[in-house]
Amino acid sequence: MSSHSIIGSGAIGSALAGHFASKGIDVLLANNRGPASLEDLVRKLGPKVRAVTVKDAANADIVILAVPWAAYTEAVAGLAPWNNRIVIDAMNAASIGPEGFDHSILEGGRPVRSWPID
Repeated sequence: MSSHSIIGSGAIGSALAGHFASKGIDVLLANNRGPASLEDLVRKLGPKVRAVTVKDAANADIVILAVPWAAYTEAVAGLAPWNNRIVIDAMNAASIGPEGFDHSILEGGRPVRSWPID
């Protein structure tokens, strides 16, 4: 069975975690503030959602990145190689800066995006 995780607990990440939970799918949820900061949200979403560190979330078979564009580099800095895991880009394109998206952060993963890559 595949493991699923979401890095980012804002509007997109928490909505996705809630949807997974409502379908009976276990999901790991992480943010840059650590698992303790997610206690209330996880309690609200139910037993299918578990708070973990970003490092633990990044080791799942399928990883959803749901962080602000401005934070994506920091969100994945220092993580182990993606090793061909599926990485779903659920970041908000409306906030992309003039420098664009650095695709190298997904190197070694199998990125999935919902809009064309430049």
